[in-house]
Amino acid sequence: MLSDKASLDARVGWIKQEIEQQLKQIESNLERYADKCVDKSQMMDENLERDCKALLENSLGKLSEVMLTMKMTGVQGGERLALEMHALVQDLLEKKVNDIASSVRMLQKGVMQIVEYLQHLQDGYADLPIVILPLLNELRAARGAGLLSELLVFLPEEGAISPAQIGTDEIISVALDKRVVTYRHLRMHFQQALLEWYQQKNTPRALRKIQALSFDLIRIHETMSIRVLWWLSQALAQGLRDNRLEHGVAVKLVMGNMERLILKFSQTDQEELDGIAEIDDIKKNLLYYLGMAKKGSALVDAVKEAFLLDVYLPQGETLEKLRKHYASPGQQLWRSVSDGVNEDIESIMEGFQAMELNPDQGIIQLIIDKSRRTATTLGMLGLGRLAKIIDEQVDEFKLFKKNPRNFNEERRIEIATEWLRVKDILKEYAETGEDVTYKLFSEEGQYQVSDYSARKQVLEIVEAKLTQVVNNLNSYVDDTDSLHLEGARDAMRTVDHTLKFLGYEEMYPITEGGLSYLEKYTQDAAEPPEEDSLHKLAESLAALEHSVIALRNNAEHLTGLEGGYQSLRELHELCGLHENIEEQINTRIEENKTLKKLNRQKKMELILAV
Repeated sequence: MLSDKASLDARVGWIKQEIEQQLKQIESNLERYADKCVDKSQMMDENLERDCKALLENSLGKLSEVMLTMKMTGVQGGERLALEMHALVQDLLEKKVNDIASSVRMLQKGVMQIVEYLQHLQDGYADLPIVILPLLNELRAARGAGLLSELLVFLPEEGAISPAQIGTDEIISVALDKRVVTYRHLRMHFQQALLEWYQQKNTPRALRKIQALSFDLIRIHETMSIRVLWWLSQALAQGLRDNRLEHGVAVKLVMGNMERLILKFSQTDQEELDGIAEIDDIKKNLLYYLGMAKKGSALVDAVKEAFLLDVYLPQGETLEKLRKHYASPGQQLWRSVSDGVNEDIESIMEGFQAMELNPDQGIIQLIIDKSRRTATTLGMLGLGRLAKIIDEQVDEFKLFKKNPRNFNEERRIEIATEWLRVKDILKEYAETGEDVTYKLFSEEGQYQVSDYSARKQVLEIVEAKLTQVVNNLNSYVDDTDSLHLEGARDAMRTVDHTLKFLGYEEMYPITEGGLSYLEKYTQDAAEPPEEDSLHKLAESLAALEHSVIALRNNAEHLTGLEGGYQSLRELHELCGLHENIEEQINTRIEENKTLKKLNRQKKMELILAV
């Protein structure tokens, strides 16, 4: 493992670029595999099969490298995710996967998740494999592997749970010779309910039936550990019925395990039920998903309290927010795909212009294809509302494709205007990370810039003024005209005043020190400044500008100031600034260390406060 002396975010910074290059190759391989190899197994010739195999083998090798790098760096969540992706690619290579298209999509999702996960770690968030456990289990489910949870869920002793917590102390005695028939009867109804749920025929009724059957299974067992098992099954069914958690593939597999367990019970002596190997693992999976569930369902809340899941697992709502935050692609990914999306948007706008002259089927198909691809990308980025609006446009264009000239001109203009809004949304998302879809597509149609956007505009003014200071200093070096120093001083006053208005105390030493220097050399009868001191001032201002740009881009800005403090200290040694400068610099360095730690803690608080 790389040195533990470096923090996790620093270690991730060392390897992130290398891993992203490997992931880009994997992503390219998967795209080509999806285009050339998926759903074409019946018509593959020898050359195509060889090419498809090579794409998977290359991806396998790259994933091995990613896994090793993650292990050396100590990124547990990333290593686990790469491991599951590697196993799924291996099964694809060995033709052990039934739903190839779905598996490829899951792998593509995994690539995006690794990128985002690393970005979160570099931004100072914790390495929490639990937040990506649903994706890990989806990857495992794609190849039919068992679900994960052993290392993530605390399993208390059974003695901690009482009949009062389960909600019943009733025990229905079933004669020994009727137990097999009873289990068979219960399993048949359990299977029917599962099938209805899987096929979404009548989900509430199916889950209500599973809940009732689980309660029956509680009452026909005497051993508390077995009664607890079916109590958890009952709670999960109620939680799903009350929409306290998602109806994902992994949750359905957990319930499928419960149905198979009934068969196992029918084949096992009653005294030996506790010894069934998979019971503990199934309990852990049940507890994980009940821990993930939101509160508000009676049985779910009872399980959370009895097993202290809010202590040993993040609360359901907390975990959901953490999972959404870690799993949602953000600005970093947007910046990597923005060029392609913007090119598609330009093509769509050109298509609208072409429709004014010749609204034929070919132009409409181009708009449909580009719009569909854009919607898919935006949905993957987490801009689901915007993606849905574009999908609705696609549906509308499909209707008019058969008779393009019936497409109302007024509606064409409206849709073209909507695409201009899309461009504005993406621009704001790139700059601030805020999804303003709701504001731009609200009934009022009014869009107010956020407080952050307003602050960003002020910081742009500061950045421009800093550039003006540096330009004046450069001009002074060229011709030593004192007017250049006066211009730099005036611009520096604006910078100092504005940053104090915004309250960025960490920047005060550089702005006050720089202003003190410029005022000293613009006074009457002042000695001309030496070139070395001008260079030191320029270095400190460059660090300040770097910090301002980071703030404007909503990024970490404190680290960039460290070099500025050092240059300012050296400037003070050369020519002397105001008398408190050394104490001010030392104080800010210490306070910035504390501020960095607080910022890391606040990152998690901000997620949970949404």
